[in-house]
Amino acid sequence: MGQEDVHQWMSEIGPLLGLGEVIEYPGEALWIIVFQDGQVLEAEYDAPGERLLLSMDLGAPQAGEAAALHRLLLQYNHSWRQTGGVHMALAGDNAVQMLALAGPSLERQTLARALAGLHANAALWRALLTPPPPGADAASPDPHALRV
Repeated sequence: MGQEDVHQWMSEIGPLLGLGEVIEYPGEALWIIVFQDGQVLEAEYDAPGERLLLSMDLGAPQAGEAAALHRLLLQYNHSWRQTGGVHMALAGDNAVQMLALAGPSLERQTLARALAGLHANAALWRALLTPPPPGADAASPDPHALRV
């Protein structure tokens, strides 16, 4: 797989997944994928590493919840086998989920499954980061339930 393959797949992936928009920045080997619900995913082709890097910003924790979120992100990273290789990080105060797909063996269907899985996973994390409604019981989530 090379950048031309990724370019072709990205032109086909929008209709396949019913995406809102796929924006390409060819000089940077970067694509911005916008889902119908407005969630945004970045895909960047790393030519030297022959991999496609996918990432989504998930938002910032509630005030006073940063330490608990950081702990949960580390627990999630430790469960990489169960999460399909998805990793979590911080970009400033925001949690970010990331997935690297190996280029040489990557196929369009694998990419489509990864995008759909990251989109679903992001919805779960964003719900976790959103304050619960007044009077609701805020239970601590199981990091193994959040996966691609």
